[in-house]
Amino acid sequence: MQSLFKLSDEQVEYQVRDRMSFTRFCALGIEDGITDGTTLWLFRETTCEGRLIEKLFERFGQHLEEKGYNRSRRPDAVIATIVPVPTTA
Repeated sequence: MQSLFKLSDEQVEYQVRDRMSFTRFCALGIEDGITDGTTLWLFRETTCEGRLIEKLFERFGQHLEEKGYNRSRRPDAVIATIVPVPTTA
């Protein structure tokens, strides 16, 4: 969510508190506590320092292969065109 919406750690905290869609995406309920921006920053720093992100993605790829999904070793280019769409006003 953070990279998709280009949010700072503090903005993520605010949006999760403010928007039910963000809260549900995080699998949280109204009664659950919300992580603050500093905790988000510390988590990201910890995972980056230990190269945990790469390990997590590698393990996820292995899981997909075990389930029968073919994992490409190189990224594919995606070509898209934006076209105007008529709207009804």
